Order: sequence, then C-alpha cells, then structure tokens
Amino acid sequence: MENLQYAQAGGGGCYLVADTNAVSKTFFNAVVVSDAVINTITDNAGNDKTDYNFGTSTLAAGTLITCQGDYFTSIDLTSGSVMLYLR
Repeated sequence: MENLQYAQAGGGGCYLVADTNAVSKTFFNAVVVSDAVINTITDNAGNDKTDYNFGTSTLAAGTLITCQGDYFTSIDLTSGSVMLYLR
C-alpha cells in the first residue's frame, strides 16, 4: 500500500509529455492532460500498446493510465499530452 500511495502522490516527481518525441522514463502511471493518442507505450513486464488495448483511440483528458507490470519504461504520443508520475 505504501508504494501505491507513493506512486499516486508522484513521489518521484512528474514529467509532462506534450510532443511526439519518444520518452524513456520509468513511471508508475500517467494522467492524460489534453486528449491524447498513444503511439507506443511499454512497461517493464514487456506489455505494450496492444496489451493495453489502446489501438488508435483518443484518450480523454483526465484519463488515468495505470501499469500492468511494476512500472512503465517508455511512451510516445501521436497527439495530445500526458503527465507522467515518475518512479
């Protein structure tokens, strides 16, 4: 529970992704700031965009993206912006 509270509070800090450049950071979860389409996302367990069933769907602002593994390792957007809660 302590790790979950740490992650939800952004205990490792935050990082805004607001362009289409790939970002390699370790993060627990992300919140969509402005409607976004995810090009790629990967977690430490090897899950990717297909495993999360994102397809080409637009995720609405306010959507919480949580990890199936322990943490995410990278993200790349097609459009929009997301705030990463760092590990």
